[in-house]
Amino acid sequence: MAGWFFVLWFFMFSKAVQGACVYKGSLYENNTSWRVHSCEQCSCYSDVVICRNVVCSNPQCDFSRGERLQIPSNQCCPQCISSSGSCDYEGVTYGVS
Repeated sequence: MAGWFFVLWFFMFSKAVQGACVYKGSLYENNTSWRVHSCEQCSCYSDVVICRNVVCSNPQCDFSRGERLQIPSNQCCPQCISSSGSCDYEGVTYGVS
């Protein structure tokens, strides 16, 4: 009798979480994505978790206009940042001599 109870429980439980993934104790729906941290993104596909490193683009900084590469805190990819004494507005840098 206990064997049948286990089979029934397993069947009901497996149907309840069908279409989902468990990652580090958290439940995620199929076809969803989430960031583990700033440089790793995970997705749930057909009940399987797939994690990949974030691929960064190669920013084209204009060093002659005072831009420099910087990785902002809590970010993964570098960005072009204007040096102090200048600012960017709609793609134009102001304040650089």
